[in-house]
Amino acid sequence: MLKRITIYFLVFLLSSVLNVHVSSASTLDTVSIGDATTFSKDHKCWYVSGRYWAVWGDGTNIVYSSSTDGINWETKTTMLSGIGIGDQGDTWFDGTYIHYAYCSSRRGDDILYRRGTPQSNGVISWSAAEQVAYDTPSEQRSFLATVCVDTGGYPFIAWVREYDGNHYPWLTKSAKNDGTWETAPGHIYQLSTTADYTWVTDVIPMTNGKVYALYGREDAQLRGRLWDGSVWDSSDQTCASQNLYKGWNFAAVAVNDEIHLTFREKTTQYIKYVNRKDNTWNTGNEINIETEKTEAEPALAKAGNVLYCFFIQGTDNAIYYRNSTNGGKWSSRYTLISEVLPSFEAAHQTAYYSSSNNEIGVMYLKNENPPYEIRFETLPVATPPPQEKEQEQQPIPYQLFSPYALGGATLVAVVATAIYLVRARKTKALKSSRIKG
Repeated sequence: MLKRITIYFLVFLLSSVLNVHVSSASTLDTVSIGDATTFSKDHKCWYVSGRYWAVWGDGTNIVYSSSTDGINWETKTTMLSGIGIGDQGDTWFDGTYIHYAYCSSRRGDDILYRRGTPQSNGVISWSAAEQVAYDTPSEQRSFLATVCVDTGGYPFIAWVREYDGNHYPWLTKSAKNDGTWETAPGHIYQLSTTADYTWVTDVIPMTNGKVYALYGREDAQLRGRLWDGSVWDSSDQTCASQNLYKGWNFAAVAVNDEIHLTFREKTTQYIKYVNRKDNTWNTGNEINIETEKTEAEPALAKAGNVLYCFFIQGTDNAIYYRNSTNGGKWSSRYTLISEVLPSFEAAHQTAYYSSSNNEIGVMYLKNENPPYEIRFETLPVATPPPQEKEQEQQPIPYQLFSPYALGGATLVAVVATAIYLVRARKTKALKSSRIKG
């Protein structure tokens, strides 16, 4: 009995040393489209009211489901009919309400917005009927919408607008924070006058009503512009010194007023990190998160002031992650899941914006070719309070006991246990021989 218990203990300790994440991934749906969960910069899963929630496109509609354990999922429910592709919109959870913004990309179709409360029974209770956030002219197209909510509960939506054969990034904001939409004055707002069909946008909430808009395009530097709670900056900022590989190859979160950005850069296709602090981007001082060629965009989440970057590399059938406190020194690479991923070398992983229930959830695609499985996995994390001063080399208490920080101490324990077992077996054999003698 002692031997069996000891073996189990050794397996546990070795798992810690090897940084093995024990997967409990579950399947939500099966789809025939490869962009059901795009983009990785978006946040289409969350935890609230004792349930895990996820939103995706099933090829016909935008749907959602929920689960009490993250493994067994309710039958999917249609959230929005007639839009079946995930990248045509986004969701945002503000701690109380789920917000969505979607557009079909068909000529003349409007951008739609809605707010609701996720209930403990797996139903979303909507605050109001679906709202038109932007009335698209009949000869124009609106697509790739993204949404966030400021600290006052007012929603912002950014999207790409196509007219006269050109594409531009635009943004709108509601003057209402009750689930209905009334466009705020001056908020059919053009972020850039540069025409490019590869534009992709994002909006990140900060403190005191501030919001930061990001907009990127293929083989160009990512741009950003601040809403200070009253007005937009008259000029935009360069977020990083290197160019994006693709327009959507970036992901960002804010911790208070500091923005943390990860992106896949053009030349090396490495994943890099840079931050914006005290109104200034730290351009020219980007950090390599991954120094091998990656094949898809990163996803980024936070647990307090600890960042988690999720990515895939080359043709590996795995989703990896690294973590960092305040964007300082990044950890070793760990495996979140190891499964067959799509042949187009993108799992389109989308993660929580912020940890909840001491976990970060990640939704992604599985299988080399269609049909693809929509999968969901959670990563246990701790949530230390944000710290003003960066502490790159000083582990916070929970890190001492995490699977990725036990390291040498665990190895010592494994070796000591092995020595104990060997000595115990020798002692037992010696006693046995004496008895026989």
